[in-house]
Amino acid sequence: MPGHLDQKRDQRLGLRDGRVADDGRCAVQSACGSSSSPHGSNHLNTTLLVKFDEHGGTYDHVPPGPAPTPGAPAGQLGFRFDRLGVRVPTIAVSAWIPERTVVTREHWNTSVLATLRERWKLGPPLTERDAAAATFTDVFALDATHGLFRKLFPGVHA
Repeated sequence: MPGHLDQKRDQRLGLRDGRVADDGRCAVQSACGSSSSPHGSNHLNTTLLVKFDEHGGTYDHVPPGPAPTPGAPAGQLGFRFDRLGVRVPTIAVSAWIPERTVVTREHWNTSVLATLRERWKLGPPLTERDAAAATFTDVFALDATHGLFRKLFPGVHA
């Protein structure tokens, strides 16, 4: 498909230059920081989650653990979806997370669903998997923003 894809961004070809991803993340953060809503600056009501869709092909010394089945029928070769996959990194950017926070507690992809459900009281879990998933609620540990966004976006006021 040459000519149809931006080869700097085509994940199937591998990311050739990490600055492209950094530029995209920075553009999203800048858009959130420089825009506002009727309730104030969007940097105060936006969390940017960068979740990688794979581990990058490196060996992980921690074997995948068990997990509740999501309720789907068994897949190929009887696979029941009853175990976790390899660990993948996630980056969370929010005015409500303390600077330099590193979270080592296990979260699953369904932790995003569990957090949204808890935060906005969206009803019961969709599956046993998101019912058992840890939320990111404790990561948002600040009672007031830490000022990093004010440093990055000095003209934006809540």
